[in-house]
Amino acid sequence: MIDKQNKVREDSPVTWHRLRVAAIFALVIHLIAGLYMLVVLRNGLDTVEFAQRLSFLTNNNRLWSFGWLLWTAADFSILFFYFCFSDAHKKDTGPATTLLRYAFFIAIAGFALDLAAEVIEMSILPELARKIMAEQADISLINNELFLTANRLAIILTGFLANGLYSICAAMMIFATRERYSRLVQAFGYIAVLSGLYLSYAAYAYSVIGMFYANVVLMPALLAWLLGIALESKAKSWKEKFVVKS
Repeated sequence: MIDKQNKVREDSPVTWHRLRVAAIFALVIHLIAGLYMLVVLRNGLDTVEFAQRLSFLTNNNRLWSFGWLLWTAADFSILFFYFCFSDAHKKDTGPATTLLRYAFFIAIAGFALDLAAEVIEMSILPELARKIMAEQADISLINNELFLTANRLAIILTGFLANGLYSICAAMMIFATRERYSRLVQAFGYIAVLSGLYLSYAAYAYSVIGMFYANVVLMPALLAWLLGIALESKAKSWKEKFVVKS
């Protein structure tokens, strides 16, 4: 009786269903946040001239803050996905279990750094932009330096540190579960990892063009990986349900 209960608990399709939901949720939120950044947030990023950035941040503060709230939601979604991924494979034995456990702790650290960067983006940068624009002709070099320093700090926190930790986490999880997913899904995952690591390098080097092209590769690869996990976890949930009923 005990063995049968343990089997039902271990082979329950609930964890696979939750992983599928988490993957789809993360995919949708990242897609929305990515499109919003491409259409709206880009007007306040390093890809435009300094004066244009200041004007956008001053005159469109709500649009700017909403965009970073979307990315905060994306942070929550990817952390939830990593949790569900680790939970779905917790019955795996050997080094895989250890890798998954440490990978999730790494993701938590990346999440905390991301939140710190988004606080800077939503609260500090718009206020500094407003002060600089209010001075008009008598622009203070001190406020300019403060803005650029805060901007650089946000990039280091999210682009270099948080993104780097997320990439390492994903690499560990993909490697730990390499026997469980198709090569195509793993390939998309590793492309996301490599482009994410390059994004971290570009953020550290403050290469605007490097960060741009890294994101061009990273976002589609990440979305494809999440979609692949969602599809294959659905197949596993039906398989486990059949095994339990049998």
